[in-house]
Amino acid sequence: MNKIHNLSNQIARPTYEIDVNEKIICYDSSLPSIHGENVILIGFKRRILILAFDFGTAEEPNFEYKKIKEIAESETKILKLCSQVIARNIVFASCSNYTINVFSANETEANCLTKIDAHSSYINSIDFSDEYIASGSDDHTCKIFSVKDNYEQHSVLNFSASVTCVKFNPEELNKLLISVKNGNLFIYCLKLRQSLYSFYTHAPLMYFDWSIKNPCIVAAIAYDQIFYFDISKPDIPIYSKRLNDVGKIISIHPHNPLISAVICNRAATELKVVHQKSTISNLFSTKIIAYSGNVTWHSSYLIAGSDRKICFYKIPIA
Repeated sequence: MNKIHNLSNQIARPTYEIDVNEKIICYDSSLPSIHGENVILIGFKRRILILAFDFGTAEEPNFEYKKIKEIAESETKILKLCSQVIARNIVFASCSNYTINVFSANETEANCLTKIDAHSSYINSIDFSDEYIASGSDDHTCKIFSVKDNYEQHSVLNFSASVTCVKFNPEELNKLLISVKNGNLFIYCLKLRQSLYSFYTHAPLMYFDWSIKNPCIVAAIAYDQIFYFDISKPDIPIYSKRLNDVGKIISIHPHNPLISAVICNRAATELKVVHQKSTISNLFSTKIIAYSGNVTWHSSYLIAGSDRKICFYKIPIA
């Protein structure tokens, strides 16, 4: 079993931080295998900033970065990078209330490819592959749009409560996992256009994540508890862990599905790292001001937006 040093008694300072001098509304970041370089999107009240990072190596780390592009865009609530490069451009989606905007950008230009009036209420989640965009909304629907068919609507799925999170399987992009606030998780096959099966946590179900290392593993947050499922046998959770707090966001470590980062508290003001089978409640904990409502991993670095800063925390895993 991999081990992580216990930092739970510390209010950790970031290993590195970027002060952007403006309140961060949302952000997203990529793994280097996705875009060939490390890309971070930062959404502010009236603009989106695209940065490219060079983290160096494990032996000689650095945090050099350059600005690729800045795009004027107001009311951005969610940002999501496309999982693959399209025509050598960084392609991503942004959400503002009920609408999805799709952008393509490089160092010389940025274009809005399309605007999708997707929902009749607030969008809570989007995911973006090279073939599809999926979105979940308070209007009780998940909608799927085909990238290759000029973003035409592919499917509309209706549920009995708000759709809180949507994510494509990291290996099988034709499979979409959908969480509904009433506690249900559904796996939908885009090729067959039908639901394959569903499983239950409890309400309110707020968020989940697939493991990149083992895409059969899903971790879902329902109020103060994390449920771990193996989707090859999803009838009951393989494990559950109580947070002793209200969970908002979860992100599974890319190399170890037993380790997850969690944003907690009703105001999303604490960042934790937990181990699925550890008796220690928090392996790492620090206070943040998480307007961004997101947390991502880059190898052993944990990345979170906090007020006016993007913070990088070195999480030592032995």
